[in-house]
Amino acid sequence: MLKVCTKCKEEKLISEFSFKRPTNRKPGYQCRCKTCCAKDTKDWNEKNKETARERYLQRQYGISENEFLSRLLHQNNSCLICNKEFSKTWGPNAPVVDHCHTKGHIRGILCNACNRGLGYYHDNPDILRNAANYLEENYHSIHEKRKT
Repeated sequence: MLKVCTKCKEEKLISEFSFKRPTNRKPGYQCRCKTCCAKDTKDWNEKNKETARERYLQRQYGISENEFLSRLLHQNNSCLICNKEFSKTWGPNAPVVDHCHTKGHIRGILCNACNRGLGYYHDNPDILRNAANYLEENYHSIHEKRKT
């Protein structure tokens, strides 16, 4: 089945359009293709950075920009795990909200590397302790070999 995008005017497969179930009208496929929708969203986010960030924080974590900044200030503008100080609050290498995936509550603000590290270890403290023990055992054995 084919459909014409109202933005790029190209005829595309119906799979190139998102299906929506809106509350205020009949369910159906978007009038713009996924590619055009993605470009429009990116352009809007770029032009409306503050609003986009506020919406993101509210939708993802249920907090405002002010609450995010307050939490960051409370932890001295640094990662709660590695103590790396944040140079900016948005964009690449900016702090991220760490949250519990089962309960949904926010644990703190971390650097991206520490947040990903927790995820790689499935937020399991036993695995993290094992990893720390492994590093400590190998750290000492490597440094002892270097002394001799």
